[in-house]
Amino acid sequence: MIIIRSIQHNRAEIDAVAAILVAGFADRSSAWPTLKDGIEEVMTHSTDIQISLVATINDSIVGWISATPQYQQYGWELHPLVVAPAHQYQGVGKALVAELCTRLASHSATVLYAWSDDESMSTSLGGRNLLPNPLDHLNHFKPSSRHAGGFYLKQGFVLCGVLPDANGTGKPDILFARPIP
Repeated sequence: MIIIRSIQHNRAEIDAVAAILVAGFADRSSAWPTLKDGIEEVMTHSTDIQISLVATINDSIVGWISATPQYQQYGWELHPLVVAPAHQYQGVGKALVAELCTRLASHSATVLYAWSDDESMSTSLGGRNLLPNPLDHLNHFKPSSRHAGGFYLKQGFVLCGVLPDANGTGKPDILFARPIP
C-alpha cells in the first residue's frame, strides 16, 4: 500500500529523499549527481510556502514530489517529482500527483505546471534544432518511455511549450500543465 504524507524535515528523511533523487535521475539528468547535491535540493523545499510530499511503502520512502507557488496562489510549479527506480511503474508517481492536486485545490490553485528537461535526447524534440519555429515541433511531440513527458500526459497534463537549447544545443526544456483539481 502506498501512503502519501508531508515530508518530515529530519536528517534521516532528508538523506533518504536525496538518495532517491540522485538514483531516480542518474541516467536522465546531470542535475543531482551526488548525494550532497540531492540533500541541497531537498533542503530548498523545506519552507512553509511549499507543499512537499513523500510516498512510503512499508515505512520506506519510495517517492517525493514538491510544488512551489509561482503566480500568487494560482499557478504552482511541480519540481521535482521522483520515484525510486525499484518502485517505478507501480502507481507511486500517480498517487503523488493526485495527492498534490488535492492539496493544491485547498490552496485555491488553478494550474499545476512542470518543466521536463530532455538532456538525454529521449523525446522527439531532443537533438534537434527547434529554432526558429519551436511550436511547430510540439505538434509532433513523442516521448520515449524514459522521459517524464509520457507520464505527465497520462496524469492530465497537456503540452504547453518548449524552451529550445535550455540545457545545451539540442537539449530543450519542455513545459506541461494541468488544471486543478
